[in-house]
Amino acid sequence: LHSSQLTKFVAPAVPPKTLNVCGRISEAGSYTLAESVKTGSGTCFVIEASNVVFEGRSYTIEGVRGDPAMLPEIGIHVRGQNVTLNDVKVEGFDIGVLLQNATRAKLSRVKASRSMTQGLYLNWTSGSVSSDCTFDNNQNTGVLFVRSGNNTIRDSSFRSNGGYGIYFADRSTKNTIEDAVFFNNSRGDSSFDDEASKDNSIT
Repeated sequence: LHSSQLTKFVAPAVPPKTLNVCGRISEAGSYTLAESVKTGSGTCFVIEASNVVFEGRSYTIEGVRGDPAMLPEIGIHVRGQNVTLNDVKVEGFDIGVLLQNATRAKLSRVKASRSMTQGLYLNWTSGSVSSDCTFDNNQNTGVLFVRSGNNTIRDSSFRSNGGYGIYFADRSTKNTIEDAVFFNNSRGDSSFDDEASKDNSIT
């Protein structure tokens, strides 16, 4: 047969998996939050697989504080590589979003608020890009970097946090904060705890 007569085969698209309760994501793929979810203890979502897209569809992941012996710890804990979080609100946890060894993570339109400590915590993470995000009304810091470098946050706001808007710690270097909006952070817009963590750019 002539090449023009050959039928082209297009593999069918794999629909995203729907989420309506907290849980663990251990396989690559696309996941969509179907409704707002709540938890009174532990971590809501653990993303341990790489190459995951998590679509929040503007829904809220909420930590509910009731029994003092069972506290909501982390809203979304990312441990995989190349993970994308889109359009989700995370509030009421000890830590809103934790990126741990999460190379090349992408956050877009993520709102992390009312955390007992940090809205976003980057730990041993590099190459992440966050855009159009909001980190507000967290009791400690809006965004904390620990041993994390070469990350970018752009077009994002840091408002009314109990500590700093952004804090760089433990040799966190070469991070870039672009077009940031800071307002009413109790201890100031940003700071660092060691000489190595001075090498960051904020505009």
